[in-house]
Order: sequence, then C-alpha cells, then structure tokens
Amino acid sequence: MKNLGRHLLVEFYGCDFSLLDNVTKLRGILTHAVIAAGTEVVDIVSHHFSPQGSVVVIIIEESHLVISTWPEHGYAAIDIFTCGEGTNPEKALDFLIDNLKPTKTTIMEIRRGIFTSKNS
Repeated sequence: MKNLGRHLLVEFYGCDFSLLDNVTKLRGILTHAVIAAGTEVVDIVSHHFSPQGSVVVIIIEESHLVISTWPEHGYAAIDIFTCGEGTNPEKALDFLIDNLKPTKTTIMEIRRGIFTSKNS
C-alpha cells in the first residue's frame, strides 16, 4: 500500500508556561523543527490569545506544522503533517521535544491518502 502523507497528532504535557505563552519563541522553535524535518517554510501565521495561549501555523512545502497552546495547563496540541519521501516528521518531533521539554508526550500517527490497487 502507498500513502501520500504522514500525520503525527502529538500532545505535550508539563511544558513551561512562559514558553507556551511566547508566540515569538514558538515561531522560532517551529521554524527550526521544520528545517530539522528536511523541508522549508512557505508561510507562518500566528496569534497570541488573551489572557494567555498561542497558535502558530507553519505552511511547509509538504503540508503543515501547527501548535496550539494552553500555558495555564502546561499543554500543547501539535499537528505535524508531511508529504513526500524527503521529509522526516520524527526529526521535527524530536526537535520540539528537546526545546519544549514536555514531562509527558502522547503521539498518534495516521497515514493519509492510502492507496491500494482498488482505489488508485
């Protein structure tokens, strides 16, 4: 079976409030995670919520990387969706773990666009 992309749905718990609430730092960390995955940034959109929380969306050449944060809970929900054989979403994930330092992580992987001889 062939698939078009890999989608990692990641949850980080126990992250530092000040880091999850700093949209500028998050933009930098996610940008470097994209580079670690072997792809390039196409565009970045971000927003800081009041009184706290951030979202950063990075459109990459092969899809996207998104983080939504709840600093008051030390929690971040992360989407890493890559297409193409030259990208490695695990390298992006490793970079995020090294920099956001969660005390607990859950990861679910979904293969997107699975083709068999019947639906190709």
